[in-house]
Amino acid sequence: MIMLAAAIISWIPSLRDSKLYDVLHSLTEPVVSPVRNLIYRIPGADGMPIDLSFLAVYMLLSVIINIVG
Repeated sequence: MIMLAAAIISWIPSLRDSKLYDVLHSLTEPVVSPVRNLIYRIPGADGMPIDLSFLAVYMLLSVIINIVG
């Protein structure tokens, strides 16, 4: 839920300077940043207009939850 909120707020330029965005960004970025770096290593992915790292992290977390739970 936190990742979804951070992704939505990141699409709204006027909210990127808010305290809420700062909190959400600080909570999600340690998980999303390494995945983003991996995705950007794929040829052609660095020029994509959409950041797919949130989707990739969500899918990875879903797989982990299904395996563990």
